[in-house]
Amino acid sequence: MKTIPDLFWTLGRRALVMTAALLLAWPAVAQTVVLRLRAVNPSTTTSQTVTVSSVLPKPAQPSDVMDAGGFDISYDVHNGYYAIRQTVELAPREVRTFRLELRDLWVISEEDLAALETHVARLRDLLKDTRQKATAEDLSELVLRQIGAMRERQNAAKLPEGRVVDHLRAWETNREILQHVRKDLGVMENLVFGAGKDPGALEGSARAQPEGGPVEFTAGQVTNELTLKIRMTNPTDRPLTLPIRQELPPEIGPADVLDAGGLEAGFDANRQVTFVYAVGIELGPRQERVFEVRIRDRWRQDPNRLDRLTGRATNLLSIAQTFKEYNSITSLAQGMVAELEALRTGGTPTMVNAEYVAQARERERRMQTVESKILRLEELFRPQEIQRKLPEASMLDVPRPSTRTTWIIIYIILGFLGIFSLLFFLRWYGKSRAETGRSGGEPPATGGTPPT
Repeated sequence: MKTIPDLFWTLGRRALVMTAALLLAWPAVAQTVVLRLRAVNPSTTTSQTVTVSSVLPKPAQPSDVMDAGGFDISYDVHNGYYAIRQTVELAPREVRTFRLELRDLWVISEEDLAALETHVARLRDLLKDTRQKATAEDLSELVLRQIGAMRERQNAAKLPEGRVVDHLRAWETNREILQHVRKDLGVMENLVFGAGKDPGALEGSARAQPEGGPVEFTAGQVTNELTLKIRMTNPTDRPLTLPIRQELPPEIGPADVLDAGGLEAGFDANRQVTFVYAVGIELGPRQERVFEVRIRDRWRQDPNRLDRLTGRATNLLSIAQTFKEYNSITSLAQGMVAELEALRTGGTPTMVNAEYVAQARERERRMQTVESKILRLEELFRPQEIQRKLPEASMLDVPRPSTRTTWIIIYIILGFLGIFSLLFFLRWYGKSRAETGRSGGEPPATGGTPPT
């Protein structure tokens, strides 16, 4: 992801704005990427104070930063990514390059691709002597072809030979394809388990998606409250009247502002964000004012949802323990229960800031990951509930007609109906002419004298 940071500096009463060049380079050390930002002072006589800022490409987090290079890292609650910022003094005509080293998150390792190929080959072999052999062959061929395409696309954009933008684009495409691959693997694992065999470690994913979403509140329900402190400072030696506008995190709606703390609450329909504001706040020389805005805690964990997921995970663990020879399935179920218990821990904060929002969103991501695993096991065990012995000559063994055969049948039916309609019309037309001939010509007009 390529971004261009804005560099701001002040010279006397004039404000100069300049855009710095952002360079991404690939160092010799494997599995690292270096983000380089260059700042330039164009003045030939005066030093400049420059603020260098940019964003960390998603999904990078502070834990992925190997060398911060003097940058401060903060969380942007509105856009959901981490930003870097640093203020430096540049001498006249000075050009300075800043360096930030990250772990390479934008590549699928060859070990992971090879493990997927080994897994799908094992599943295909397990289904070789079953009634699902043809399905397994088709799915395995599709999965192996997709894995090969991912490898080829990634190698074509490999750095340092390729461009960074192509490398990131290849990773985005491969990530989407990998989701389809895991769903197909999930189908094969279900078939293996339904055949009474051990699929091994589950690499596939469920076709259903976790629900997620914010906590729902009913009218009059007592909820946790958070306080958002907004500071406003007058840095000058004279009184000032300044406007204030503070946007709230996207999860907060107008109804979630319980007390604006002396400010007004508004909603930006175009950007879909809630904000608090005031037209003018009077501040004395060097005065600082703090506004405390009380909002509803939209990030707290829903205990009912945790209870529901824990109940489902516990039931799945009981089922998995009946298959003692399938250790990987039992371990997965035990891990789900342990993760849900870990998500229950934690205090009840009273203040909201960027760190709290980032941690809350990370908890939600973990909960959705656990729910995805629950859906995976539920899908795996579901075929066992309807599994039954069928006679060898069962009508269910008759294969469905192909698409071409189906359309041929439809065209034959339409042709038959067309011919039948034409014959019916000809018979009706002939009978009408015969009746007209027997009456001696055209039928008389209404009110005329009938023939004698």
